[in-house]
Amino acid sequence: MNVGITLSPQDAFFIEDYISYSGSPSRSAVIREAIRLLRDREVEKEYAVAFTEAEEDAGEPS
Repeated sequence: MNVGITLSPQDAFFIEDYISYSGSPSRSAVIREAIRLLRDREVEKEYAVAFTEAEEDAGEPS
């Protein structure tokens, strides 16, 4: 699927610069990596919330 996005000049420059020093093969690869990192961060937040809730349900201090 192709999706068009609008980036600020600073973001576009960052992506091009990142391609240069990271060896990433394309802008699309950089965007996919960024999305993966955001997903990972969200999963970590969800685990932290679930862990806290499990501790509270068990009557343990958090």
